[in-house]
Amino acid sequence: MHLVPRLALAGLVSWQAIAMAWAHVERFAVTATTLDWPFALGAPSDERIARVLGADMEILSFLRARLPGTCVLHQRVGGSLEELRQRYPDDRDFVAAFEGLSARNGLFLQLTALAYPQAFVIGLPEPITVAEDNAKAGHERWLLVLPGDPLPQGRPGWVAVHSSARFSVWRCPTGS
Repeated sequence: MHLVPRLALAGLVSWQAIAMAWAHVERFAVTATTLDWPFALGAPSDERIARVLGADMEILSFLRARLPGTCVLHQRVGGSLEELRQRYPDDRDFVAAFEGLSARNGLFLQLTALAYPQAFVIGLPEPITVAEDNAKAGHERWLLVLPGDPLPQGRPGWVAVHSSARFSVWRCPTGS
């Protein structure tokens, strides 16, 4: 390779590196003034998690404290954009529904990661029937129900363990 193309290529790559570094410095300068540094560096993990989860920390605390070593099933967020568009033809309603489902999915991802290894949180399209099948096979299963999810209420063997405005937890004991 000739000297001039090498210098041009080195100059281009150097310019990109400088521009990227400058963007990081600017972003850090904005963050450094707004970030609560003592909290970010010194707060216990549970306090930092509680700040991120907000009111949903109640769910995580329940899973960790009351259901150690259990498998907790929940209704997986499902569907397609086409189905959502048919259900909500107005753009504002569509965006609101999509954001709600996205937030719900994000919450389940956070609970799955943060509850492990105390509880194993698994999303399924039909968690109630899977739990009942598992119970018949001798494996006790728990069900996390958020508002809007189907309830196992009235089905044989199910026991409500916890109920609040944000969530409820049901147990399907073995032999049901």
